[in-house]
Amino acid sequence: MLRYVTLACVLCSWSLSVGQHAWAEESPVEEQAASSVGPDTPVARVNGQVITLRTLENHLLQQEGAEAILDLVANQLRQANWEKVSDDTTIVAMGNWKLPRNILAAQLLSREGGSVRDQLINISLVEQALREDGIIIGDLLLNAELKRMEQRFSARLVQMGQTQIPFDQYIMQTQEMSMQEFMAQPGFRMLAGLHALVLRRASVDDETLQSFYDKFKGSYGHPDQVRLRAIYLDFEVTNMANGQPQILEEHRKRLRDTATNIQKHILSGKTDFARQWQLWGKNRDPQADTGGDVGWVGADGRRQQIGAQNLPRGLISEAMKVVEAGRLPQMLPIVEHQTGIIIAEVFDFRAEEYLAFDEVKNKLRRDYLETNMEELSRDILGDIRRAAEIDYESLGSIVHKKNAEVRRLTESGLGGGDQPTGEKPISLPGMDRQDK
Repeated sequence: MLRYVTLACVLCSWSLSVGQHAWAEESPVEEQAASSVGPDTPVARVNGQVITLRTLENHLLQQEGAEAILDLVANQLRQANWEKVSDDTTIVAMGNWKLPRNILAAQLLSREGGSVRDQLINISLVEQALREDGIIIGDLLLNAELKRMEQRFSARLVQMGQTQIPFDQYIMQTQEMSMQEFMAQPGFRMLAGLHALVLRRASVDDETLQSFYDKFKGSYGHPDQVRLRAIYLDFEVTNMANGQPQILEEHRKRLRDTATNIQKHILSGKTDFARQWQLWGKNRDPQADTGGDVGWVGADGRRQQIGAQNLPRGLISEAMKVVEAGRLPQMLPIVEHQTGIIIAEVFDFRAEEYLAFDEVKNKLRRDYLETNMEELSRDILGDIRRAAEIDYESLGSIVHKKNAEVRRLTESGLGGGDQPTGEKPISLPGMDRQDK
């Protein structure tokens, strides 16, 4: 439902990545003048046997041609105004074979007609419900839906332990469209509208909200926390003869010496923490703010930035001791952990504070609905469908009549308006017809 069914996704299955070929011509067989290049131009000789340019092109077209054509045509098909395309207009042609709109539509009706009809029904129902509630699908609503998708996409990558990538890049790779095109899809607009209906119509009792508050109380306040600047230094990993990675003791010692020298220079005033973070830590911790600020961190060492490296509990324990002694800001002892060393400075503290249930009740409702949005969306859509009067015509009968009409037109030579006389009529796979 996130993406409305389009011609491109019916015709082919798109790959998430496009292979790249690196061409290297180490020793040219023979230099050819530009004017002499033709089908018989040699591209290689194998024991005197010539491989011609035409042979190379034919094999490329056989292996890569379909994907290349689909890539070239897909964007044009997505932008087509199908309302203005007549039944006998040729959509794709190759040699004597032509594919007019009516044959393509007949195929798609047989394959996807039922599911797309249900999508159109859902879109119509949601649009009617939005009008009934006085909700307009404008930029504010669409941008809120985009933000919702981006947040869930990012959280999903964290859950799967994968590297963060921009959401618009993911959409371009998987849907082959820009973010603007994606947001213009009827399915995206319907989803934005359906979620708006959830926020407007769904009811949540106090008992449910209290349970939600108890489970996620940490989101409505914070425990004792310190604010730190940190420089991460990574141990060098060596691949041993047995194939196992290992951190050699000499490399550990070298990094300890480096960390000690950095800390000494900061403490002596010859440099400052921000400068050393810029030199040593910025590339290793891109989630940190300027100067190496890792934000507020509790006893568990978890940072708030998505994808950020957590801090060792021992480091936070040392920071809390400094706070108790009232010495802020203060450099902390160098901490060595499994993959490296951390140089850190604690410069602020805030005590535990949580908002009461009644203070955050409205936010609790919104957060509960957002957390359970997909389940609640199905419930709301189900309620709307049950309250609606939906008359289903027999799609099977319609498809059968459509196929019969297409068969009649193709056999009489009328299936494609620009099909030359004498060419074989277009066959439609799955129609069980015999060419005459």
